[in-house]
Amino acid sequence: MRTLVLTLLLLLSSSAFMQAQDVRHSIDSIEAQLPHLDAQERLEALSDICDYAFYLDDAPYEQKCLRRLFREAEQMGDKHTASYAYANLMCSFYNHNMYDELVAELPASLAYLERAGSELYYFETRQLLIDMYLYLEKNYQALNEMQKMYDDAKKNNSLHGQAIALAKMGSAFGIIYRDLELAAESHAKAIELFSKNDYISGEEMNTYFEYAYILHQLNRWDELRAATDLWKERLDRLNENQQAKGSTSNTREYYLNFDAMMVIMESKLKNFSLATKYFTALKTDLKDCPVSILPMIYEAHEIYFTALGQYDSALYYNQKNYELALEAGNTANSTDVISARAEIFMQLEKYDSAARLFDRFVTLRDSVEEGDNRELLNEFRTLSQVHEVEAAQRQFRTRLFLTLGVILLVGLFVFLLIDYSRRLSRRNKILYDAIQSNLLEHEIITPSELRSKSAATVSGEYEKHLYERLCQLMEEKTPYSNPALNRDSLAEMLGTNRNLLAEAVRLHQKDTNLVDFINRYRVKHAAKLLADYPQMQITDVELVSGFNSHATFNRLFKQHFGMSPTEYRNIALEYKQRRIS
Repeated sequence: MRTLVLTLLLLLSSSAFMQAQDVRHSIDSIEAQLPHLDAQERLEALSDICDYAFYLDDAPYEQKCLRRLFREAEQMGDKHTASYAYANLMCSFYNHNMYDELVAELPASLAYLERAGSELYYFETRQLLIDMYLYLEKNYQALNEMQKMYDDAKKNNSLHGQAIALAKMGSAFGIIYRDLELAAESHAKAIELFSKNDYISGEEMNTYFEYAYILHQLNRWDELRAATDLWKERLDRLNENQQAKGSTSNTREYYLNFDAMMVIMESKLKNFSLATKYFTALKTDLKDCPVSILPMIYEAHEIYFTALGQYDSALYYNQKNYELALEAGNTANSTDVISARAEIFMQLEKYDSAARLFDRFVTLRDSVEEGDNRELLNEFRTLSQVHEVEAAQRQFRTRLFLTLGVILLVGLFVFLLIDYSRRLSRRNKILYDAIQSNLLEHEIITPSELRSKSAATVSGEYEKHLYERLCQLMEEKTPYSNPALNRDSLAEMLGTNRNLLAEAVRLHQKDTNLVDFINRYRVKHAAKLLADYPQMQITDVELVSGFNSHATFNRLFKQHFGMSPTEYRNIALEYKQRRIS
């Protein structure tokens, strides 16, 4: 068996090597023809080389080819091809996680695309910055950039730019903040704007998918049916456009997403003949399925088999999806998978297992940061709804501040002039002495002195208040049950920084740092679960209490209680039995 596996791996490696060799051979053939081509043919050949370079997954070579294409297109005055090259160079930075290079060169690329009048490339390149912020979990910066992009697109009457910004907002509301109603609203507006354009982009197809999935979660089936009809119409038109260009490879993934969503919808609505039709199409098209859409494929299989009552198959695909979520570190998706698994166990009347899974689901779901982020979301929602009014108010405030600034500057100049003349002439010594005496009585304090005195006065009170808020948060929201909780995220929940938070803990819990403070809550919570729920597995206790390492859990528990978790549970059970008897 091992020999067979090794043989398959060698064959796959050999196949990948052969494909790379074929791509290299194609590039070499085009390079050999370049000296004999006219200017336009040369640009087309260089564009083909860039396309081949993408498949080699060689970032430096791909970027070198794109820069070469940009330079030659710019020299020829071909703004469209040059814009294509520059936009794809930014995509290459993003695809290869070269975020420093992306941030450094993005302003210049956007300025060029704007000068070239490449509206589509401009906004699709600009969204890379949003995607980067979202990937790095810099949610506030992402939301702020979305709003800037929307304002920019509206100012320039770009329907495509507005649609992309709204689609990104919908993704943020749905995936990050779990506000599905607001996410559906943003996606619906984006789709309305997308549909007014003849140009059909991959971003539009992704928006249809996300919108349809949200409507499925909200059980809004009539709206979902209408959305999938429009989705299919636009997808078929995109496929026709690709066929006219001699390629349909770009639409294959979109059809897989569409078929998967149709399987889910028809299965939920008990339309088994239609569900089977799309399921068959989905299985036919699954060869070399991209990893990025596997979660959707697995979910479609799970829902289809659940609807048919084939629970073993449903649980199999649920487990596959869960493993995929864990591998990708996708906490939000893993919680949804746990919830779905619990529902399957409910249908199988395995209530103990279902209850345990639901408890685990609730714990993980409640660990999502809601405090400051929810407040930010509400503020941003209001900004999105009334942003025209806000623009007028911002203009008014700007003028008001400028006016006040001018008045203050003139007043300050006049004051200094009068003071200087009085000091210089010494004509009114009595008034001068009175002014000096008054200044001494009131002790004029410089801004830096004022800040230092204020800090010294309120420091202890602020840290006391911060510590009380921290304890209240830990008791009420139990953020420590999230294994990913750290000092930075805890400080963000409280609207402060980790240094101030650490100082507050140190002042009120002697010889305790912030990490120890969090772990004490985790250990105490674990002890309560061990005593109150003797049937609960210790591994589940670890997970629910916020530990992701068995060794760390045992070490901290023994350090805190002087015994292992198993010994503690045994003693707790014995104590309870004695009380009962």
